[in-house]
Amino acid sequence: MSENELTSTEHSERSLQRNQEADDRFNAGRSAELLVGARLAELGFDIFYPFSDRTPVDLVSVWKSHAIRIQIKARWLPRDRGGATIIASGVTPQNADVLIAYLHKPEGYYIIPTAELGGAKTLIFYPSGRSQKSPHKYWDEWRDRWDILKKAPTRT
Repeated sequence: MSENELTSTEHSERSLQRNQEADDRFNAGRSAELLVGARLAELGFDIFYPFSDRTPVDLVSVWKSHAIRIQIKARWLPRDRGGATIIASGVTPQNADVLIAYLHKPEGYYIIPTAELGGAKTLIFYPSGRSQKSPHKYWDEWRDRWDILKKAPTRT
């Protein structure tokens, strides 16, 4: 057996490690969805989770007689410089009305209409204050904007 070949035990251990990392990411995402759902319920919204994890919608909120399709992205720990990066690729007005970026530490909710993303794929948030280095865009105006979910969406 050559030096680069793995034994079946080493291969299994690496496979389990990769599966554990994928499970951890899935569980972190699911936790964020549940925390956002709990916050919405606390604010008086009705909430519904899709039956399938294969949909771009993580949850649907209902206020009065209209529903809003929500995609949730989360960041559990801030970056070294205090900002939090959220990858929002694939979130478009065609598949979600609103992106909710949930930051765990320090806790923050950013409710951004997908039409306002302007094609941005990477969003950087500074919940503890602005950075010295200017990002492409600040998202402060969308922090705790739960009122957005109370308006009927305009869908394209």
